[in-house]
Amino acid sequence: MAIFDRATRSVVDEYKIKVYTIYIQRATENFGVTRTRKIFEKALQNLPIENVREMGLRYASLERRLGEIDRSRAIYQYVSQYCPPTKDPHYWEVWKQFEIKHGNKETVKEMFRIKRSVAATFSGSLVTETAGDQMQNLDEEIEVKEDEEKTEMEVENLPKENGEEEKPEEEEKIEIQQKEVPTAVFGSAIEHVEVSTEKKGAKERLQKRKKN
Repeated sequence: MAIFDRATRSVVDEYKIKVYTIYIQRATENFGVTRTRKIFEKALQNLPIENVREMGLRYASLERRLGEIDRSRAIYQYVSQYCPPTKDPHYWEVWKQFEIKHGNKETVKEMFRIKRSVAATFSGSLVTETAGDQMQNLDEEIEVKEDEEKTEMEVENLPKENGEEEKPEEEEKIEIQQKEVPTAVFGSAIEHVEVSTEKKGAKERLQKRKKN
């Protein structure tokens, strides 16, 4: 796998995501998905900004499938700094759907807080801002706030995969059916027990006769 690691450092930026994709596939086939975490982390650090979002979504999806919800959320948070909401609404929609399914009201609030912060960072990077830009930013802030309130309501009303506390499931009743163990399982052990039992019974009958 060392050859792929060297290739990720030597290839031009245009082809890095392709090399990382092949690298991750080979690592998965040979070592399993959990061994790809370090590769994903290196990719997020070394890929061009325009490719970070795609790789981040793959990584977050992998952790979600593995049941690592907190790790998946941390990836969304990290990658979000490269995804301005106005230019990359898809990313924020994917993250929002993730929180609706796996999060709660507090995690939704945190997601929208980060979204507003990222939006402010990118809008603040503009050297000049016209009155039209200011009105557009204001409209976007209102839309974000409305979306946040709507999402919080969805989170409260929809059932959760991880919501055992809110709606505990009834314990499954398991009926255990007793079956005879085949003689072949224990072999001579059963025969020994049977013989011992017969001998003991004969001895007891003999002692009983002597008493009589």
